[in-house]
Amino acid sequence: MTLETWLLFCATDLVLSLTPGIAVTLVISSALARGAREGLLATFGILVANTLYFALSATGVGALLAASPRVFELVRWAARPTSSCSARRRFAPRSRSARCSARRRAARAKRARAAPSCAAS
Repeated sequence: MTLETWLLFCATDLVLSLTPGIAVTLVISSALARGAREGLLATFGILVANTLYFALSATGVGALLAASPRVFELVRWAARPTSSCSARRRFAPRSRSARCSARRRAARAKRARAAPSCAAS
């Protein structure tokens, strides 16, 4: 590798490392929507996933996945249920009490529309 190529790689790596990505967006949105505890849990999850990814890369599993399309498909399909479960939990209502209060508001509004008006008589 020439010095020019190496310097270009280092500059590109620096820019990409300093640019916030999807992980930063996840942590910030979790912390703002659900509090500091959820933000810390999201951070911990990202760190665990990165550690696992780096360990797999260091042991050559990436080369195995690249060489074998069947193994890659198996890993991809195995990861799918956890992704959909996480997405469902992320976009679900916050708690049972939030759902109940929304139902109470809807019932109150329905009763208010159905109640006879005093001005009509």
